[in-house]
Amino acid sequence: MDIGKQKGCKRPMTLKKTIEQHKYTILFFLILIFGSLLRLVQLGNVPGGYQMDEAYGAFNAYSLFHSGIDSTGHSYPVYFESWGGGQNALNSYLMLPFMVFTGGKITPLVVRLPQVIVAILSLAAVYFLMKEIVDKSTGLWAMLLLSVCPWHIMMSRWGLESNLAPNLFLIALFFLIKGLKEKRKWLIPAAFCFGVSLYVYAVLWLF
Repeated sequence: MDIGKQKGCKRPMTLKKTIEQHKYTILFFLILIFGSLLRLVQLGNVPGGYQMDEAYGAFNAYSLFHSGIDSTGHSYPVYFESWGGGQNALNSYLMLPFMVFTGGKITPLVVRLPQVIVAILSLAAVYFLMKEIVDKSTGLWAMLLLSVCPWHIMMSRWGLESNLAPNLFLIALFFLIKGLKEKRKWLIPAAFCFGVSLYVYAVLWLF
């Protein structure tokens, strides 16, 4: 009986110690799951319908998927001639893999999935970035604040192509800081993300 009691007493202490040792990891995943749910639940229905740039990007993705040309007849361009001025192309290209699962059809979910995936990755990126610059606690607070930020939730839930810019830039910045502080190999994904960001928002060309 004494042995059983001793074993029974050790279990909660062991669990408590395990939670204490991994509290940052547990909180990281809880916040990530919470933030992901805010962005994924009813993604195809909220907001309802298509915004005009969202619709044009979807049409270009549809045209590229079925014919290999955009709406103006160019074969796989790096920039679209939409609305008489232009439209960033990367978001439409990111829709193409998801169209495979819909038989080449465009749906609100297909149009918005690239945005929400990159947005969720940016939640993780802001944690690791602040962890590198300050500490883990600051990283968790930054991640939590970004996960409930109305601006970030809104731009995660619709397929405006330029909405990829701040999230990609944030991910690139994390890799850059990590590469400068630790190993140079992290500069390769930083360069890739900075390079790819040029195809999501023309203003980033200046930066």
